[in-house]
Amino acid sequence: MPHPRPAAVKAAPLARVTLREYRRRRPDPADRAGIRQENRLRQSLGDSGA
Repeated sequence: MPHPRPAAVKAAPLARVTLREYRRRRPDPADRAGIRQENRLRQSLGDSGA
C-alpha cells in the first residue's frame, strides 16, 4: 500500500478538515488485525457489537 502522504497533499485544498477527521479517526495499522479478529469473534457469538 502506498504511503498516504501524496494523496493527502493532493486532497488538502479540497477537503482539509475532512481528511484530518479521517486520519484522526482511522485506526492504527497495528490495530486493524485486532479489530478484524474482534469483529469475527463477535459474529461467531451472535453479538451485533452494541
